[in-house]
Amino acid sequence: MKYLILGLITAIMFTGCVSKNSNSGRVNVSIIKTYKGMISAGYDEDFNVRKLEPLVIKTEEDYDNFISLIPEFEMTPVSPAPKSDDPLLKKPDIDFTKEMILVIFSYDVNTFIPCEITAVTIQNNVMKVDAEYADPDEVDSVQKIIDYGLYFAVVVPLFNGEVIYNLDTGMT
Repeated sequence: MKYLILGLITAIMFTGCVSKNSNSGRVNVSIIKTYKGMISAGYDEDFNVRKLEPLVIKTEEDYDNFISLIPEFEMTPVSPAPKSDDPLLKKPDIDFTKEMILVIFSYDVNTFIPCEITAVTIQNNVMKVDAEYADPDEVDSVQKIIDYGLYFAVVVPLFNGEVIYNLDTGMT
């Protein structure tokens, strides 16, 4: 009987009746909260708009640095401009002993290109952040402050492994 069971298990393994799903071992990460809004990238020493790379925020200091990029006033032709209603300017509490923030940015000189984090997963101790950007050719040009762009941020449970961003930008 012992040999029959062992033979059956071996036969199943080698005939492919037991298959690994392509997502085997991949765990979806819960998104606790989502934020999106305008960002002011600022300029480098040559007066070019700074390129902002995706962020993994795990400390209060990094959180403060990110919030400092959010304009305090709306971009409007009306003077004086009204204060921004971006909820991150109120600095909601984030417990960095349990949570972290993942942020992506989009920027174009002539328009605002919507962006979104579409999925966060963990596999083999690597967190993968999938993001999508609208096609720039399908977004209307607008008058805007040159260094302004958009951000999309998600609060997720704290993770201490590697974080990789998969940015499907559609942009050059």
